[in-house]
Amino acid sequence: MKTLIIHPKGYLTEECCMGKIDIRTLPSQAIISAQYLKDNGFDVDFIDLWTTDENQIYPELKKHDIVVIWAALTGIDVVSEFFKKAKSEGKITILIMNELFGDLLKDILNTYPEIDYGIDHNERELSLKILIDCIENKKEIPSFSGIATNKKHYGKMPRAPDSKHLKSCSSILKTLPLKKYSHAYITTGKGCQFQCSFCCWRGTGTRKRRIEDVIDEIKTIAPFIKSATLIDEDLPSDRKWLDEFCDKLIAENLDFKWLSTSRADQCNLELLRKMKAAGCYQLCIGVETFSKKGLILSKKGITTEQIKAKIEACREVGITPYTTLMVGFPWDSDETLKETEDFLKKYKLTVGVSLVIPLQGTPLYDEFKRAGLLRTDLHYAEYKNWVNWGIEPYCETAYLSKTEIKKWQRRIQRTELNFKTIITTIKRGIKFVHFKKAFNILTK
Repeated sequence: MKTLIIHPKGYLTEECCMGKIDIRTLPSQAIISAQYLKDNGFDVDFIDLWTTDENQIYPELKKHDIVVIWAALTGIDVVSEFFKKAKSEGKITILIMNELFGDLLKDILNTYPEIDYGIDHNERELSLKILIDCIENKKEIPSFSGIATNKKHYGKMPRAPDSKHLKSCSSILKTLPLKKYSHAYITTGKGCQFQCSFCCWRGTGTRKRRIEDVIDEIKTIAPFIKSATLIDEDLPSDRKWLDEFCDKLIAENLDFKWLSTSRADQCNLELLRKMKAAGCYQLCIGVETFSKKGLILSKKGITTEQIKAKIEACREVGITPYTTLMVGFPWDSDETLKETEDFLKKYKLTVGVSLVIPLQGTPLYDEFKRAGLLRTDLHYAEYKNWVNWGIEPYCETAYLSKTEIKKWQRRIQRTELNFKTIITTIKRGIKFVHFKKAFNILTK
């Protein structure tokens, strides 16, 4: 049987990434999953809608028996027409969810009868291999597979001890029009060992890929795409792995830059210098709040002193620190958010400020319910209709109304929009849409 894997455009589909994207970016995990199936003897083709006209998809559907589409939770409607067309042609349809939390998968499959099977976010390529094997050989689906139908969820797929089974996908990359992409995602590892209360990937353990496979993918795309985001919720967790990765990347002497994520309590000066030499130009430090109370209650496991030290160390070696913040925790008040604002003003950071999303199945979701701030359970319909993932707050806090939360989001975001950041934005060639967004923040 022939399988077609389709990657949508406009939505993030990498692990621990949520929401929309307007930059034409080469995907990673959909491609390495296609490669994993090929390596295991399956007949698989891959199509990326970023670089393929949608009208070309329909003839391809007819050539395949199984159609697999990766989708973001808020973007299923966008790809549902492909599922409907595939079903009308008698194909087996499979949805691979990017961000999935709690028990939403069965709910989604009941909403879209044109989808036969769904796969959750835990080791998706392993679940997909099992499912296709069961379909081709008419086997029973095992109870630990992370697969669901609209009637039954077949349990969670156990996590692999590492991600070494995800070999280089360069053979697929070489078939794609790489010149058409502005940026790329490269997966270096999966999972996170920490316990942040708001995250559905918490405590999933760090599982790294083989360094030679990652380097091979970078070498393949580097002549065409000059920068990438290394997808890894916990990149520096394995110091030996990161040391060796940087050494080998330095030895390749590529014209290639990258950014990734790091906790505030990871990476000393020596390692940061090596990362800079290997092409790292920015580190996203998941802070969420600069309030001491908030850091404790959200179980971040870091302190404001560690955040300060990390920011200063990054700047010393020439890596730009970028921090992510969230507004609207159950305990947020004028006082806690003023702490965050004051910290930003002092350190003049580049930040991304989002509204808290109470994700089903997380400790934070339960906290909202205990506090009486979330009065009914959220289901797929509520998440889907939450336009663009958090343009408006979903819940009040114990101290702030939704209107006040929204004002604080704009106020905190506004702290970074100074002359220096605007000049930097111009130098980086950011699109007009980002200036428009900045203007809206400043004027509201």
